[in-house]
Amino acid sequence: MVLTLFSAVFTALSTSVIASTLHAKGSKSWQSIRSVAEDIKSEVYLFCTSSGHYFGQSEEEQCNALHDKKNKALEIVDDIELLPAKQSDPPPVNLTANDYSRHRVKDQIEWYKNKSIRYDNLLNRFRIFLHILTILVAVLGALSFYFNNRMWLAFMTTIISAISSYLLSVKYSELKRSYLILHKQLSRLDNDFNDKRIDANKYVERSESLFRGENQSWTSIW
Repeated sequence: MVLTLFSAVFTALSTSVIASTLHAKGSKSWQSIRSVAEDIKSEVYLFCTSSGHYFGQSEEEQCNALHDKKNKALEIVDDIELLPAKQSDPPPVNLTANDYSRHRVKDQIEWYKNKSIRYDNLLNRFRIFLHILTILVAVLGALSFYFNNRMWLAFMTTIISAISSYLLSVKYSELKRSYLILHKQLSRLDNDFNDKRIDANKYVERSESLFRGENQSWTSIW
């Protein structure tokens, strides 16, 4: 009876936390808004450095192109009610490649490194959690043959919790792998620019291409 009660409370709490995490982080609206915001931010950096498809254009052409890109991106979230966001300082117009490297690329390199470490710590906790649930499933499965139906309820809820934990751990594992790869790619690209093995336009263009690739990868994972 005590074991059944403990299992029911334990699995109910764990499943609730996992479900809340999946809902908050994985809702369709939140994914769309985050993806669009990252795309617009990437477009702004290309605009401010006159890189990519902005390279060689007049100031008027650049402004028109940015305006069109922004409107097209916002069409994706046109049916979502957006709340006013906290204002942040935009990157300066006529951003140099060196400033871009310092304020955009190097910041992101550090961010991806720290994020991968954080996800690695989360994965270690998930592994411990899953080990506990696995043992609990085995114990409850054995006891279910000798006790009443309430033990079966605890057994099934524990299995559900274990599956939910596993699915969430897979997501964090994929994100950790993605961030580690991007950290290495950006570091290599930044070194190539600093060593003058790549010009400023290609450096910014390739960097933003990596950021957009990560954004698409994140959307597919969640």
